[in-house]
Amino acid sequence: MKTILGSSLTERFDVTFLNTNIHTSNAQRGKLDSSALAAMLRFYRRMIWLLISRRPALVYYYVTATKAGWLGRDIWCILLSRLSGTKIVIHMRAGHFKRGYLAWPAWAQCW
Repeated sequence: MKTILGSSLTERFDVTFLNTNIHTSNAQRGKLDSSALAAMLRFYRRMIWLLISRRPALVYYYVTATKAGWLGRDIWCILLSRLSGTKIVIHMRAGHFKRGYLAWPAWAQCW
């Protein structure tokens, strides 16, 4: 994302960055508590606001390689973007995604 934000693309296109990290430290990663849920709700509220107010032509989205990240955040971001009529480019940055995906239950693979 730093590469995109630091490039000439920002001069030619209206680029808005929304940080998808809900945790503020590595010690909080993997913990599902009230602060994580509150952070997730704030993130979704901000995402919905940007989709409505900015009406982007495209959402460029980094997909996580973990099942928790995929089911807890990624599918919802993709769904919200599609419901708003926005095209999506998904960047799968993890080489082990397929291995994890194949280990998921069938209902999770449908997403």
